[in-house]
Parts: sequence; structure tokens; C-alpha cells
Amino acid sequence: MKQTLIYLFSKIYRYKFPFIAFLVFASASSVLTIKWITTFADGLDQLIEGNPDNSLELFIKSSIYFVSYGILGAIGNEFLYKVRMKIQVESVNDFFKHTLRLNYRYHTNKITGKLIAIITKGEGAYLTIFDNFLAQTVATVIQSFMIFQIMNTISTKYLIIMGLNVIIYFVIQNLILKVNIRLVKKGLEISNEWSGKIVDTLTSIENVKIFTSENFELKDITKPLDKYYKAWRKVHHSYTAIGVSKTLVEAPTLLILGYFLYLDYVAGTITAGAILITYSFFERLNVIKRLFNSQVRRIVRAYPQFKMFVDHLHEDQVIKEPATPKNFPKRFTPNISIKDLSFRYEDSLPMVFKDFNLDIKENTSIAIVGDSGGGKSTLVKLLFRFYDINSGLIKISDTDITQVLTKDLRKKIGLVPQDPVLFNRSIMYNLKYANPKAMKTEIIKACKKAKIYKFIQSTTDGFNTIVGERGIKLSGGQKQRIAIARVLIENPPIVIFDEATSSLDAKTEDQVKTAFENLRKDRTTIVIAHRFATIKDVDRIIYLEDGQIVEDGTFGSLSKIKEGKFRKLYELQKLN
Repeated sequence: MKQTLIYLFSKIYRYKFPFIAFLVFASASSVLTIKWITTFADGLDQLIEGNPDNSLELFIKSSIYFVSYGILGAIGNEFLYKVRMKIQVESVNDFFKHTLRLNYRYHTNKITGKLIAIITKGEGAYLTIFDNFLAQTVATVIQSFMIFQIMNTISTKYLIIMGLNVIIYFVIQNLILKVNIRLVKKGLEISNEWSGKIVDTLTSIENVKIFTSENFELKDITKPLDKYYKAWRKVHHSYTAIGVSKTLVEAPTLLILGYFLYLDYVAGTITAGAILITYSFFERLNVIKRLFNSQVRRIVRAYPQFKMFVDHLHEDQVIKEPATPKNFPKRFTPNISIKDLSFRYEDSLPMVFKDFNLDIKENTSIAIVGDSGGGKSTLVKLLFRFYDINSGLIKISDTDITQVLTKDLRKKIGLVPQDPVLFNRSIMYNLKYANPKAMKTEIIKACKKAKIYKFIQSTTDGFNTIVGERGIKLSGGQKQRIAIARVLIENPPIVIFDEATSSLDAKTEDQVKTAFENLRKDRTTIVIAHRFATIKDVDRIIYLEDGQIVEDGTFGSLSKIKEGKFRKLYELQKLN
């Protein structure tokens, strides 16, 4: 709770001046809310006592107070709305910024649907807490204080009766709320599970259609839906209990209050105006309690959501940037040196690499081959520093990659992945994502080199063609060539080609191979390959097995080793 409140109030402090303005106007409005009632009651007493002129003056004052409290309240709300919206925008930006900073490990373990639920529900929860706690607390405190103060001047016993009414009500409500908070938290966990399941299904809609699993998915979603219904039904029952307890406390209080007011009026110790004030204040206290009850219900439901939101902001799974970062040398040489590298994904999992060593000279091409699970793709992730290694050293341009900022490191490396992920936006947007400042002439040149320009020109909207979610409207080869063009636009000194032709047909593979040849000129190139069509002309090939180099040489030399692993894999592919 501490860090949640600290986050909330730190944001308010940032906009303290408009918030103070709200407090001033809200306080004045609250005072006038009580003042108009007491002034009206005084006017009623003057009328009964036979002073109509005084009575009229007091009634006019009461009306002025009534109008003024509404105007001042509206002005205060304008200041409050400004603070509310600025904090809302900042909070969403904080969430998104922090989420982008979280490391690769976090995102591979997190269900996207749950993350979306946390940000959308957390934002709404913040607004609920802000509106129902901060916005109403000022009015509630000031009005309650004035009511009890005025009732004490009329008669101490009325103050005690109303005070006991409030205390008993809040004691009972507090007992019920402890149960309510636990039930709400459980309901939210089920709600996030449900949201995660829906997003997961929708993002995998192609599989659903291929396997005609619509009915299966509908049945599968009913499980969390049923749990959701039962959980929130219990929450509703707890809210009902709060409402019933309020009525059971108020009814006898009203009866006792009425009895004593009757006795005092008959005895002549109080006036009709005092009776009006007492009943008005009793009803005002009931309104405050009902409002408080409603506010508490909303806050109790919103707080766990907001806590999840703030807890996410304190998630610490980030790649640690160096305290005093170094720059790569001005004359950057794209050589790579890996010394005594050891790495595992989790403590419970086996080592992927142990005392692994590899040197790659600048402006040379190297292919890394081997069976699945040998460590090829892991090596790519470590070069990008998606994960930190357990021990050893990785240097690029003779510089330890942990000593430079990750953004500087990743700007030096371009990647053409096996399955390029494109944004559901235009082809131009996806191309310029690597370099937003790229001129159109540069982009066209890169597209021609990547053998994708003719296709773009053949579409109705050209570069403005929307590619669909994850590029679903494009073929595999088209996505690969856009990915190659994107790297050409980025123009990094090191390029990694990660099994980029493994799922393409022969004709498309040949087009991608030609594009690849254009890409690797004057660059250090790493090719992760299962199929050998793109690696016959590379300078060097290494065969990885269980995180170790078991064969190292050129295509010609490795293919001549009779019992060699590379030759066996090569012959198997020729046979197929």
C-alpha cells in the first residue's frame, strides 16, 4: 500500500498549485453548503417570532449562499479536472515507458492479455480512486466537522446520538470490508485470467480457424467466466450486507433523535429552526455515509487494480545499464569476440553455453549451423544483450557490450528474423521504423536491393499499403524482403540473418538469397541456417552442438570430412 500511495501523492505534488486551488474552492463550497441550511433555519425562527423583515433578509442570504456554493464547487472541479487528466496521461505514459524498458525475459514469461488488462483496468482504477477519495474527502471532512460543531451548540446529547450513529456504522462496515477486499482481489485475478485467455485466442485466430476450434475455445472460455461470475457474486453479497447494516443503524437513531427533539421542543429549550437544522444535518450525515459507502465500494474494487498497475511500475526485470557508459570507438570495427561464455536461461535449466569461445573478424561472413537446441538463436539474443550472461565476456569493436548503453549496442546490429514481425500499419511505416529520418530515395534504393520494390509498386496503395496484424496480408517471402530492406535502411555494420529462408519455397528463397547478397556487402554477417542455400559462399561455417563448436571451416572443407556432422546434415538435405 505504501508505494501505491507514494506514487499517487507524488503525482499530485507535481501539480500542487492547481490542486491547492481546488482545495480552496472546495473548502469554501463545503462551508457554504452548511451555511445556507443554518441561515435558512435562523430565518424560519425569525418568521415564527414575528420578525418577517429579518426573516426575508435571512432567506435571501440563504439563497445567495446556496447559489455561491454551487458556483465555487464548479470552479474547484475545473482545477481538479485539470490535475486529474494530466496525471492520467502521465500514468499511462509511465506504464508504457516502463514496460518497454523491461527485459526480454520478462516479456517472454508474461501473458500479453494480462498486461493489457493491468494497464486498462489500472488506468480506470486510478480515476476511480482520484474521484472518490481525493475529490470527495475535502467536502466530507469539512461538512462533518461543521455539523458536529453546530450540533454541539444546540445540545450535546444530539452530538452524542449522531456521533454514536456514525461510529457504529463504520465499525460494522469495517468488519465487512475486510472480507470484501479479499473477495475483490480474487475476482480481479480471475478477471485478468479471462482477459488473457481472450487476447491469446484472438492473437492465434489463424490456428483457431485452421483447426476449426471455435466451439472448443467457447467451451474453454466458460471456465474462467463461471469462476468470474461466482467470485463477483460473493462481492455483491458483501456490498448488500453493507447497505443492510446502514439501514439497521439509521432507523433506531432517527427514532431516538425524534423522541428527544419532541421533549426539548415541548419544554421550550429548542426552536423550530433548531429542529430543522437537526433533521437536515442528520439527513446530510446519512448522505455523506451513503456517499462514503458508495465511494468505499468503488475504491475497494479499484485499489487492487491500481496496486497491480503500480506494482508493475516497480517491476525490476530490466537490463542494468552501466553507471558510467562508454562509447564505441569513433572508428568502429565490426569484429566480435566471445570469451569463456557461460549462460543458462533459468537456474533450474541446464547450461546453453559453458566456456564458449568465438572470434569473428570484421567484414567477414560466418554461418552457424547445427541441430535445433544447439544454441544458435540463443547466441543472437546474447549479442543483442536481451539477456545478461552468467560469466565470460562479449566484445564488439573491442568493447565489452555491458559497458555501453543497450540502445548504442543495438544500433550497431541489424536482424532479419525467421518470422519478421510487422506492425499493422503501412509498408512505409514498417520500413522507416529502423530509421525514421530516412529519405524516400534511400528507402526506394533499399527496396530495390531487397527485391521488394516491384511488389510494392504493384499494390493499389503502394508504400501506404496496410500489411495487417503481424504482416498477415503478406507472404513469408514478402515479409522477409521487407525485413531485409528495413535493415538496409538502418545500415548497421553487423547483420544477423536468423534462419530467414527456412520456410520459403525455392523461387522465393532465391529472391531472398539475392537480397541477402546485397545486404552483406561491406558488413560483418552472421547467418543462422538450417538450409544451406544461403551459406555456400560465406567465409566460414561453424557447427554448434550442445553449446560447443564441434566443427569449424569453409563450406568446401567441411563438406569433405567423411564422418563430419556438417557433411551428414548437408547430404541429408540433398537427399530430401
